[in-house]
Amino acid sequence: MSYNYAVLNQDNICVGLVGGTMEILDPIYIEIDNTSNMTSYLGKKYVNGNWEEKITTPAINMEELNSRISDLELSLADLFTGGVI
Repeated sequence: MSYNYAVLNQDNICVGLVGGTMEILDPIYIEIDNTSNMTSYLGKKYVNGNWEEKITTPAINMEELNSRISDLELSLADLFTGGVI
């Protein structure tokens, strides 16, 4: 017999897929139908025995991110050269 499982992270989001001939009795492994498109489970959340739609991530404000990176780089440069922040 063959088994296929979705692997859940700490937030019950499917982050991987595994298969094999041995049954896995661990709550982070959820048995899935091996006849379906297995990759369709990736990114979905498992809640009370049901799969919810994929979780979307918020858009990243690249301008703000680059500004923060620049600030960190300047702070690190000050630290390495003996400056005071």
